Amino acid sequence: MTKMQTSNKASIRLFLICFALVFYGVGASFVESFVNYPTWRLIGANEFRAYHQALTPLVIGYMVIPMLITTLLTSFLLWFRPAPIPQWAIWLAVVLQLIIWASTVAIQLPIQMQLSRDGLSLPLINGLIFTNWWLRKVPQIINALLFLWLMSLLLRVNPQRPRREHAAQELQDLRSGQLFSQTAGVIIKTVIAEGDEQLTGRRQALSQEGAGQ
Repeated sequence: MTKMQTSNKASIRLFLICFALVFYGVGASFVESFVNYPTWRLIGANEFRAYHQALTPLVIGYMVIPMLITTLLTSFLLWFRPAPIPQWAIWLAVVLQLIIWASTVAIQLPIQMQLSRDGLSLPLINGLIFTNWWLRKVPQIINALLFLWLMSLLLRVNPQRPRREHAAQELQDLRSGQLFSQTAGVIIKTVIAEGDEQLTGRRQALSQEGAGQ
């Protein structure tokens, strides 16, 4: 349990990457769902197939792959999560994302493949929009809200700690500066004293040489 609740910099960075990817996915998929899908009805039947085939690789590159990476990294949080974040919340996030992938593979992907193969079909588009909302958008919204809550947990845990650490660092720097000043002062005094001794010895030697002459 201690290993799974490690609150080091790596686990926090991993969570922040997941958080950013979750909301990137929300934005990209909302444009796809609420802007792109409804306007497919307006595309001519002769042009739809070429349009859909050109669009598909772009959607895979800019939306599907980042969302897949999101799910993989979220699963890593089960082992490497910040201490303030409960394990059950990560399990819930993974389950919500798996629901989205299961729906995509079982329902939306076959519809998309049929549209790409056969061309425009209003019943297929309507079915895509309906199932996409209930089986992908709803879990995605819940997942985004969950990550917002997890971020709030991470931000509000011991907010005074950074200030105390900063104050302690300043005190340490001050003490280091004072120690340096004291050390430098001792060295300077020692050098001056040695210089005075050498000068005094040189004067005595010159006086003895003058007296001898």
